[in-house]
Amino acid sequence: MRVTTRTLVSLVLSAAVLFGLASAVVETSGGGGDRTVGAEAGTSSVIWD
Repeated sequence: MRVTTRTLVSLVLSAAVLFGLASAVVETSGGGGDRTVGAEAGTSSVIWD
């Protein structure tokens, strides 16, 4: 399997979204968590770093 830059970018973005959703679920199930803040924090930190 040949790994290209586009593939790596797609994987990073997918991981960022999944991480954001997972953290949002954890925060929500933990009580008092705002799921949008969790998702945005998970995606933006990976995209902008």
